Amino acid sequence: HPTPAIWDERTCRSHDPHRSTRWEGTGTSPRPLVASVLLLVVPRYSSYDRHDRGMEQVDVRTGRVPGEATTTRELVEYALHSFKTRVAFLRKTNLRVSQWTYADVGEYVRCLASALLERGVTKGDRVAILSENRPEWALAWFTITSVGAVVVPLDRMHSAAEIVSILNHSGTRMAVASGAFITTLVDHQHEVPTLETLVSLDLARGDRRVVGYEELLVQGAASGRHY
Repeated sequence: HPTPAIWDERTCRSHDPHRSTRWEGTGTSPRPLVASVLLLVVPRYSSYDRHDRGMEQVDVRTGRVPGEATTTRELVEYALHSFKTRVAFLRKTNLRVSQWTYADVGEYVRCLASALLERGVTKGDRVAILSENRPEWALAWFTITSVGAVVVPLDRMHSAAEIVSILNHSGTRMAVASGAFITTLVDHQHEVPTLETLVSLDLARGDRRVVGYEELLVQGAASGRHY
């Protein structure tokens, strides 16, 4: 069974409570958190396990037995379906701990995916993520890849010039950033002709230059589009 990733905002660390190994938020790359999250959602059942658990029915959409996922979307959908009530993320803020179940994560990803489609994101489009390690980084990654778009991961230690260069070379259309970095993108958006939309992870509602994350969730929930 999957083990929830715990995000401690005070120490900026994500770790598995049942192991001594810890993934540190070093600021050099968001990948350690995503790697740990991917380990959580990848099905670990053998063919015997699937048969023993009565999971041999073939998925009509993919033509494969559940648990034989080959894309990010299939991996996420399988985990969300199999572990709905289990905890996927724990967020520790000061002394308060909040949790997201796999069902919560599924609803989150579905709403964001619908919102991206509503805003014209299509297969092959580049969407950048610029943020410190946090659960929303992983959820944005799941969402972007689930609609067939390509993630452009930006290191938070990059200079503004390096960020502009990467965005231009990748042809990024949309960028998702935390509150600590959204101003950098706003200030340099005019240097990236392809960059149409900026999304803030820390704003409920944006303004004419930035779209709020909560705003996207509401838009996706209301659109009724399926990714």
